[in-house]
Amino acid sequence: MIALAAAHMESVGPQRIDPAIGGIGDDSTVAISDSQWWQTFRTHVSSWISACEYPHGAAWHPYTTSLRLVNWQIARELFSDRLALDREFDSLMQESMYLQYRHLLVNQEKRLLGNHYFENLKTLLIFSRLFREEQVFDRVWRSFEKQLCEQILSDGVHVERSLMYQNLVIEGMIRVALILKQSDGRVPAILTEKIQIALDAAASLDHGMGKMPFFNDSAEGTARSTETLMEACQWHLGLRPRLRNSFPQAGYYKLYDGEVAVMVDAGYPGPSYLLGHAHSDTLSYELSISEDPVIVNSGTYRYQSQLRSWFRSTEAHNTAMFSGHEQMEHWAAHRVGRQLKSVRVLEFCKDRLTAELISQYGEKHQRTIVLRDGVLTVSDTLADATGNNGQFDALTLIHLAPQWQACPEGDGSFIAVREGSDDEVVIASMVDEMDSPSESRSELVDANYSRFFGVLEHNHMVRFCFSSQNGTYRYQIARSKGSQ
Repeated sequence: MIALAAAHMESVGPQRIDPAIGGIGDDSTVAISDSQWWQTFRTHVSSWISACEYPHGAAWHPYTTSLRLVNWQIARELFSDRLALDREFDSLMQESMYLQYRHLLVNQEKRLLGNHYFENLKTLLIFSRLFREEQVFDRVWRSFEKQLCEQILSDGVHVERSLMYQNLVIEGMIRVALILKQSDGRVPAILTEKIQIALDAAASLDHGMGKMPFFNDSAEGTARSTETLMEACQWHLGLRPRLRNSFPQAGYYKLYDGEVAVMVDAGYPGPSYLLGHAHSDTLSYELSISEDPVIVNSGTYRYQSQLRSWFRSTEAHNTAMFSGHEQMEHWAAHRVGRQLKSVRVLEFCKDRLTAELISQYGEKHQRTIVLRDGVLTVSDTLADATGNNGQFDALTLIHLAPQWQACPEGDGSFIAVREGSDDEVVIASMVDEMDSPSESRSELVDANYSRFFGVLEHNHMVRFCFSSQNGTYRYQIARSKGSQ
């Protein structure tokens, strides 16, 4: 039965979405068809089939199966000439792919939902069409349609509020659109609409930042770049991004002033049932100058690591802490216990955002961010859980990108210099403008940063520490006059 069904695999597939190789030229064909690459691919697939006994081990997990099937089919397109000359291996591979597809069909991650379930459905749509199982396709499409509406918020941001998963989901939607365009001659309107608004969000939030902004689990090098996705959407679907500054359902906002771009997180980290990729980063921000990252969140190092908890912690982000308390209760690699009690935006305009959160402990943090005349002013108003003006300790945290090195100035401020250039920014505490009496100090400490999964770097973190009754603490970040 498996062999018979596999034999009907059509000559349509998920396709390569990069415009540069969407219609592979002669040079690319020669390179990818090189005997060395073909033998490596053939050995890899054969060894997997031999070693991964059905249905045992992590190799048969629905998520890994979803990713592997699409990757194998893309490779089949690249090696189509070689496969035509090796019928025995071609048949072996198709039989395995059909078995994996049918295994995935009855092991979808409906209990987990989110990007995992999306990957399951995307792969099932592609392979039910490849294997001409139209009843399966129709059933899976109905589920996929529902997930499009649930997972792509009305403002275009993915429900898990991670720009890495945002781009992975956009790529998945493009692949489904391409196979439908190739086999049916059209793309359903709902899919086109969701690709468009998700592309709008990705392009807008990346704009001016010089890298993928790191909110929730995000790292570069895993998902395709937003620029690549923009080119693919234009090339294959005729879609161009429409830039915006406000994404209220997700809680993401952008501020601009000349060459300075700031992205702020002023929303919940995700739906209460889906916080496996959430960080305690609410009211944090990232700042770039001329698309050069200056102030950054710490990123995501590894999901299985002793540093996992730290990278998800409040301290790893550009926000504030009460007496060492976390915004949310994180445990294990992908679990959240007690959550934020509330988050709301009080004001947003071109150069100003005010929002507040109430933490798992009932502490209130109200933050105002103003970007005006090239100066970022951050004001944190803090109140303890009881509201009785009790004394408490607090930290406000600022993480510099690794290429920026800070030095204390002796007056509580810091000068940060970019390696290899004369560019400088000043980070200045505004103690004299505190709204209530306070004891304060400033610290420069080494911290962790991970721009790419599994790659650990170190950077400087500025901490403004103060003991206060309920009140407001301010600091400013600006380019020094000599580097403007």
